[in-house]
Amino acid sequence: MKTKNSYFKTIRRVLCMSLALIAVLSLLHPVTAQAKAKNITLKHQMHTYSKSVAEKKATAVKKGVTYNITMKVSGGMYYSGYAKFKAPKAGKYTITISNFKINANMFKECKIYPEIADVNSPKNLTAASVMRKKYVEPYLDISNKKRSGWAPTKNSGTIELKKNQMLYLRFYCDDSLRKSNKITTKLVIK
Repeated sequence: MKTKNSYFKTIRRVLCMSLALIAVLSLLHPVTAQAKAKNITLKHQMHTYSKSVAEKKATAVKKGVTYNITMKVSGGMYYSGYAKFKAPKAGKYTITISNFKINANMFKECKIYPEIADVNSPKNLTAASVMRKKYVEPYLDISNKKRSGWAPTKNSGTIELKKNQMLYLRFYCDDSLRKSNKITTKLVIK
């Protein structure tokens, strides 16, 4: 009888130690599921001050979703298109761009200009500034390769929006050498 009780005690101890080990390991290495990035292609649209033109051409993006954005050359030497984001509540939002790629073996920069409806003329768009680390900028820039003194390969900025305020993100990159037919970058707003 004693051997049967000691057997169960040993089993119980082994199970308790195993559960404790699993708990410690899960704290040290938490399992996180990464959401798959959503692919979108921006419609070609050069810079416009017209809110209605940007509204028609812009592709909607949501908070917390990672987007793989593609832009294709459309008859010119510029990549340009709009994404739009509607703030679900008043507050600060962080815009992050990364993983900029161009299908040509060359150094290239891209800029993202945040724009909002003009307070004095609501049918028009006006520049909105983003806070980057210690200074305010009218755009976020990114490059496809690391180079000293040039745009970083990943960039973030914070912008303050009111509830239901629409933010238009104008993506712009020139291809004066016409060596590529598309560019891609990642975008996430948190």
